[in-house]
Amino acid sequence: MVRVIIHAGLPKTGTSSSQAAFAARRDILAEHGVHYPRLDPGTIPGHWALGVFWHDRMEPRYHLRRRLSRQGDVAAMEAAVRRALVQAIRAAQTWRGPGEGVVLLSDEHLSHPSALVGCRKLVRLIQRQGAHVEVLAHVRPDPALFPSRTQQQLKTYGRAYDVADMSHLPRVAALRAGFDSVPLHLRLFDAGMMEGADAVRDLCAWIERRIDRSLPDFGAVERVNEAIPAPGCALLQKLSRQGNPDDSAAERHYAHVRWATMTAQADLPAPRLVLPQDWLPRIEAQAQARWNALLPAFEHPPATLERFRMAAPPGLPAVTASEIEDWVAAGRDEAYERALRDWIAARPERWVSGCLEWLAQELARR
Repeated sequence: MVRVIIHAGLPKTGTSSSQAAFAARRDILAEHGVHYPRLDPGTIPGHWALGVFWHDRMEPRYHLRRRLSRQGDVAAMEAAVRRALVQAIRAAQTWRGPGEGVVLLSDEHLSHPSALVGCRKLVRLIQRQGAHVEVLAHVRPDPALFPSRTQQQLKTYGRAYDVADMSHLPRVAALRAGFDSVPLHLRLFDAGMMEGADAVRDLCAWIERRIDRSLPDFGAVERVNEAIPAPGCALLQKLSRQGNPDDSAAERHYAHVRWATMTAQADLPAPRLVLPQDWLPRIEAQAQARWNALLPAFEHPPATLERFRMAAPPGLPAVTASEIEDWVAAGRDEAYERALRDWIAARPERWVSGCLEWLAQELARR
């Protein structure tokens, strides 16, 4: 029987790097009986096109809905995704090597609360082809996730608008609800707990154990989605607060500045986003009951998991969105912003002139 493994990449767990590694090695993986299908138009290596199964449940402003809508006829795209999935399963069924054929899917949107119906549609489609389904997700402890997720929200939305989204715990619950009776396997996203201290190697080693055969050595895997330095986060928050998100030109300019804050780091050294020390016990206090209850579900030895048990004093107040925004705003650095504008101005791309004009206008506003 063909095994379909759904890598439900939770935010900030190396998902983009894993997807890039799988896409770059698509042919050699197929030679080893593991099919990583092409589902999505464009160059993004992940399977975000699975969103067609729940497009109508997304909020109009949700970034994935906007991305899907730009492709044109979503119904036609859904039919194409269905055909591609069926073809991948059939290709896996023809595997003549040792063990069973595998189809590997990877998408970071499946844990979104509105994806529940889409997850169930996906499972029904796979099971109708006679394949076995299981889901794997890496989970990052709240104190380690918090600064990275703050950066991600600022990069995407320009503000830390949802403190609940700074935890993977609601997303694990959403995966359990969406995939229902399908086995859900949880691995800790922690360098000390992963194979080779790398999410890609950990996922490959887990697949090898499931199918009882070796996969090709991926070697060094390039990291995707660099973090944003603290002054860059503060700049993006300022631009988002003042800008008009319904202005398509402004949205394009904002995307260019966002890209620049990530890629200019080698030339513009700046402090990382580091949590205030007094926040750490407050984050643990907020998460510890659900987190400690979840620990036995991880596929690691119980004795090893004990060092991840949270034990914060009771009654500590949760960190609020306004505190996060005040903390980020305090990181603004005009010298960094001037250096960033100079770095953008030195770029050869055609977008530079309009972006710099927009950026100057936004920074001049009071």
